[in-house]
Amino acid sequence: MDEHDTDAIADPVQIGRKGEEIFDSQFEAMTIVASDPAEHVKQIRRLEKLGATAVSVMNVAGGDPLGMLRGYASTSCPRCAASSALAHRR
Repeated sequence: MDEHDTDAIADPVQIGRKGEEIFDSQFEAMTIVASDPAEHVKQIRRLEKLGATAVSVMNVAGGDPLGMLRGYASTSCPRCAASSALAHRR
């Protein structure tokens, strides 16, 4: 396993240095970067087929995480509708 995945780093300067050690192409290969929710679902389903039982999805580009869930629910992931409804009640 890569040290980027195992070392606990809390210093922002060190985090920045580590980030510069990874090429953009490597980062893109390790993440799902797309504006289309259907593309996200497609990539997550690939992970599921590889055996993943849990996947963490973060909306780091926007300030409306509930809106992201509603978008998934209405466009490409009906299973997200339940999550969105539960989160909306809180």
